[in-house]
Formats: sequence, structure tokens, C-alpha cells
Amino acid sequence: MFHDLRIRTKLLIAFLIISIIPFTLIGGLAIWISNNALSKQVFSQLESQRDIKKTHIQQFFVERQRNMESLIETVGIFGQSAFEKMRSVQETKKAQVEEYFNRLRADVAVLATNVNLQK
Repeated sequence: MFHDLRIRTKLLIAFLIISIIPFTLIGGLAIWISNNALSKQVFSQLESQRDIKKTHIQQFFVERQRNMESLIETVGIFGQSAFEKMRSVQETKKAQVEEYFNRLRADVAVLATNVNLQK
């Protein structure tokens, strides 16, 4: 096949093959290096995004925990206030009941004196 070609054509083919091989090797090496560099860059960006998201999530839960602590404190205050109001109402009712029985006792005493007077 190559026997029929002229020396000029043979030299041209040889030089093309000799020049294409280094360009192919250099191109393949450049692609491999750039691929590795891009992969490292992408992983680095993903790691930084992960760290940012992690920080945001941690801050979110810290805020929720503070909210829960505030709610617990508020419920405690409301509970204490309710017990104080109940105690106040209980004391008022007790005073009213005592006053009622004192009036009844006074009425019974008046009736008892009226009954003794009528005899």
C-alpha cells in the first residue's frame, strides 16, 4: 500500500503521524488535569455550601430552642398567675361563706332570744 506512494506523500504522512501523537498526548493530559481541577473545585464549592447549610440549620434549631424556652417560661407565668387568681377567688369565696354562716348564726341567735322571750 505504501510502496506505490511517492516519497513526498510518505514524508507528509510520517510528519503528520509524528505531530499528531504529541498533540493527542498533550491534549489528553490537559483534559485529564482540567477534569481533576474542576472536580476538586466543584467538591470544594459543595463542601462550603454544605457548611453554610449546616450553620443555617444549627441556627434554626437554636432559635427554635430559644422560642420553646420562651414559651415554657410564658406558660409558667400564666400558670402561676392562674393559681394566684384561683387562690384569690378561693379566699373571697371562703370569706363570703364565713360571712353567710356568721349571718345565719346571728339570725339563729336572734330567733333563740325571741323564743326565750316568748316563754
